[in-house]
Amino acid sequence: ARQAAGDQNGYVQNARMTAIIYEYFARQVSEGKIPAKNLTGTLSILGQAYLAMGDVDKAQATFTQVAAADAGSPDANAGLARIAQSKQDYKDAIDLWSRVEAVAAESDPLFYESKYSMAEILAHQGNLASACNKLTVTRSEHPNLGSPGMKAQWGELQHKLCENHTEG
Repeated sequence: ARQAAGDQNGYVQNARMTAIIYEYFARQVSEGKIPAKNLTGTLSILGQAYLAMGDVDKAQATFTQVAAADAGSPDANAGLARIAQSKQDYKDAIDLWSRVEAVAAESDPLFYESKYSMAEILAHQGNLASACNKLTVTRSEHPNLGSPGMKAQWGELQHKLCENHTEG
């Protein structure tokens, strides 16, 4: 909520508090007291907190641990996809976002983030036709795009990439 309101400092502070609390559970896993498969949601939140704090290495290790416990975890795969995309490792990012797209429910914001992010990557790779197709098809199949915020973001990207793009 703080990030959406533009309060980046508050967002990072909340992430620090979350990490302090949730690291308890990570210690329980590392000490063998609780299996990681029983805490995939909790550990995914910890990974997100690490990302918010800019600690990419800890985030990646945490998301990798969750993915090892549950290969289909949309949260873990999305976290790893964000990291890969930020490092411009587009091959891995597309693969990870595709996993999210395949398993996330349509009611999950990650479903739309995966499609949006894949369109961004395709555009970065110079494949505007595929990027615009991804955006157009998804918008026609899911006109609400999950939330008003995503709908606005989607419209901006689609306008930027596809307004003057014509198929071959």
